[in-house]
Amino acid sequence: MKYLHMVVALAAIGLTGAAAAEDCPSGPEGNLCKAERGERHAMYMVARAAYIKENEAIKNGATVVDFSDAYKWAWKAHVLGFTGGDKVLKMIYLNATAHNDPVEAHRWLARALNDGEDYLILWQQRLEGIMTQEQIQEADSKTLD
Repeated sequence: MKYLHMVVALAAIGLTGAAAAEDCPSGPEGNLCKAERGERHAMYMVARAAYIKENEAIKNGATVVDFSDAYKWAWKAHVLGFTGGDKVLKMIYLNATAHNDPVEAHRWLARALNDGEDYLILWQQRLEGIMTQEQIQEADSKTLD
């Protein structure tokens, strides 16, 4: 029942957010404004930009990065049914440097593979190479939201 209330509330936010987003600037600079007003595509774009920023920091030698903004906006896009949010979540979970959760990563990969994203087979094989059998079994026993 709580889940239903959350879905209805988020749907209402999404409907009112689209009209309110007209006041936001156009282009990438307006994405955060639009995301805050409920546009799910803008949420994905903000999540993607935050993920890219942190991933670039890793490439430049950072040992501590924070994917929390990327996660927050990707999760919101996911809850509103935007598949781009799922893709960002998958990449966050796969990033072993700063957000290592192999069980969750395996679950997202399994979901994507079930959706036909066959290019991820190698990612799943690599991930399973560093996971214990218990972790793989745990991932396989859970269903995604």
